[in-house]
Amino acid sequence: MVIAFQSRGFYNYRATVRLFEQAFPDKTLVLVHAGDAAQAARDPSHPRVRLAPPEAYPAVDFVVEGPNVHRHVDGDAACGFVTGERVEAGWLQAIAEPTGVYDDAMWCPHDRAPVARMDTSLASLRAYDEAETTFLWTPYSQFHLLGYGADAFANRTFDEGSSASGDDTSGDGDGASGAEDQAGLGRARRPYLAAYMSSDCKSHRDAFFTALAVAASERGVAGVHALGNCPGDHGMLATHRPPGGAQAPIEQYHEPFAKYRFAIVFESRCEVGYLTEKLGAALLAGAVPVYWGDSEAAQAVFNPDAFIDARRFWRENGLQEGDFAALAAHVLDVDANERGRRRFLLEDALATPASEGGTETAREGRPYPFPSARLSAETEAETRPRVAQAIARLRVQYERGRRGAGGGESRERRNDWRARGDAEANRRDDAEDAPADANDPLVADLLAKIPAVDAPDAPDAVGEAGEGKRE
Repeated sequence: MVIAFQSRGFYNYRATVRLFEQAFPDKTLVLVHAGDAAQAARDPSHPRVRLAPPEAYPAVDFVVEGPNVHRHVDGDAACGFVTGERVEAGWLQAIAEPTGVYDDAMWCPHDRAPVARMDTSLASLRAYDEAETTFLWTPYSQFHLLGYGADAFANRTFDEGSSASGDDTSGDGDGASGAEDQAGLGRARRPYLAAYMSSDCKSHRDAFFTALAVAASERGVAGVHALGNCPGDHGMLATHRPPGGAQAPIEQYHEPFAKYRFAIVFESRCEVGYLTEKLGAALLAGAVPVYWGDSEAAQAVFNPDAFIDARRFWRENGLQEGDFAALAAHVLDVDANERGRRRFLLEDALATPASEGGTETAREGRPYPFPSARLSAETEAETRPRVAQAIARLRVQYERGRRGAGGGESRERRNDWRARGDAEANRRDDAEDAPADANDPLVADLLAKIPAVDAPDAPDAVGEAGEGKRE
């Protein structure tokens, strides 16, 4: 099976590869125009994934397409693969950006609806008729959960001198002893207070960094550092660099946080479901994240007791949202009490499974995050209805593509698949194609196996701040 990527559809390639491996466990997946996805072919955990030069496959089975905000990077080749021409089976949307930075009407001119929409946000949950397109909530946080493995987050270990539960084992009341140094949790191994690493300056992120830097200085606490190109205030940036200057190139995103007790991890905007790699990077490094974003999305993936949730803090304390001075004071209060900080250093930083009454799903109406951090690929395919539906649709489109079904005049009639309210017309067109499928027992059987999923109302929108890319 040959899969192409365009318009940076490879940004969340681990989710894409997992879905295709779940759908086609016996097939070799050949990737062309792979970009970042080329790393999957080098990963021994994907023995059936390999790369091929684009010229080897002028036509492909599926194309995975990112939003139009990236199209300029590829130039004339941005829409090189469209269904009905160089794509024989179908296409998928793969989105790692908030909705405000791309035009959801500007996809390449395919002749059919996407098989699945893998979206890091939930703002477009009801964008398409799910009779045709399966929506998979694919927060970018899952990219790192898959990359490092769930055990890196669910079985975090801390050195001698501290238990994973945060209980003091040093023998004194406040946990501030030589044992603390051995633990790698205290100021000897983590000599700096907080790190802020961003190349995309946003006013709310910069405002909290400044508030924390000022408050820490007033209390005589050093070590609030800017590791990236922000804040935009160059004077503040110049005076809050870490020893040695700007952050050197790194191999792993979480590495810079290793010497910090806290990490400022604010999303570029607070959009429903929008959850990137930032929170997971801080947790992986053992720093206590100070997070700002969609609280419920974060709690659906990570244990809410493992990080300071800015919006939750304001809400529970009756404070106005955006009170960064109060949030900074809270971080310093937590830091002043070593026992208090260690309460956040949980062995298991992942959300508790819903089967145990936990927050793996934040509330009714939100899909499970895909891919699951706790379930094997096989179990997820068997137990998660949306995943099972996407798998079934991929198989149907693949068999249709092999047989050339859905072409000709019917293809032209379906070309306006984006039009809202046109789902009934699309279904009529599919019905006109039915004889080809009806004469093919395999395709007919696959069509009959597409499971239905609940269609809850879209989650309520949450407040926004700023415009921007995933950074």
